[in-house]
Amino acid sequence: MGYSIRDERWRASFWRERNGSKIVATELYDEQNDPNETVSLADKPEHKALLETLAKSLPPVLTEPAPAKASSKKNSKAAAAKSAAAPAKTADAATADERGPKFDKLDAAKAGKITREYYPSHQSDAKSAGERFDKWDANRDGFLSREEFVTQGGMHPKAK
Repeated sequence: MGYSIRDERWRASFWRERNGSKIVATELYDEQNDPNETVSLADKPEHKALLETLAKSLPPVLTEPAPAKASSKKNSKAAAAKSAAAPAKTADAATADERGPKFDKLDAAKAGKITREYYPSHQSDAKSAGERFDKWDANRDGFLSREEFVTQGGMHPKAK
């Protein structure tokens, strides 16, 4: 599985085993000096700390579910219903503790908001980012406030 992480200057791709945590390959590109991404700088020792910092944003490792134990049909149906009702975790389902610093990084001007034009242009998948922006812009003002970004358009848990 490959994951790309960007900041204002760099894009790193981390390739890890499909169901493991081991990173098997890494790419690093300087978007300012090499916007066409022709030379990976991942092997340069001077970028080790940068890669470690960017890797902290990797999503958690997803594991395969354990094989089901033999049980009655009634218990199997209940377990299946419980599993189907549980929301799936995604890379975007980060906690507020993780999302706050991400907003602060995107809000380079420290204006307390991110524009509709800016947000998708600083994501690896601009189309999906635009769709997320529209979903999260709860008051439809064309900006994402920190609160909207952290709660992904929902109400802050403390305000419920």
